[in-house]
Amino acid sequence: MNESSPPPAVQQFNEAIYVLLKANTAHSRSLLAYIRRILWQYNLDRRFSATDIFIEAYVRGVQFLLKSEQQTIKKPSAWMRMTVLNVVREKSREIKRSVPLTWEIESTTTAQEPAVDSVNEGCFLAVIQAFNNLKHEERKIIQLRYFENMKWDEVRKKIGDSSLTTATLRKRGQRALEHLREEYHKIKPVDS
Repeated sequence: MNESSPPPAVQQFNEAIYVLLKANTAHSRSLLAYIRRILWQYNLDRRFSATDIFIEAYVRGVQFLLKSEQQTIKKPSAWMRMTVLNVVREKSREIKRSVPLTWEIESTTTAQEPAVDSVNEGCFLAVIQAFNNLKHEERKIIQLRYFENMKWDEVRKKIGDSSLTTATLRKRGQRALEHLREEYHKIKPVDS
């Protein structure tokens, strides 16, 4: 197996999400409508977009599959809906625990209705392609730090370069994310 290709369970999950998000399908419209409805129900529709919640749920799916190598997600659509609900609940609890800042109060009272939000297959494929276009070291740093939620010291140990400091690794991680963003914007569909 190629070192840069994801495990079979992650590939299977990616394929299921791709099918789920095909533009103008009932599944795509249903999932995005569900996310918007849950955001509205928890009064978070002005703070988060359906895309924000979808991406966080997707990343959790990848993290789950990477941590539990023997597991698969048998029903990705149902799994995503449950994970979306959990993400929104967590966001709601976090907001209730925190004291809002002045600019947050002003922005929620003066915000206009958000435009119709959609995650289309072109954007999803652009993110995956942009990630695959990164150098191996950049992919590894992003995977360990953001998909596997490792601390920077753990990432440094996993990479195995004893001369690498945590500060240097953080900077490389920052550059890797910037490079990912640049690659995405080179690839992303015009209509997104």
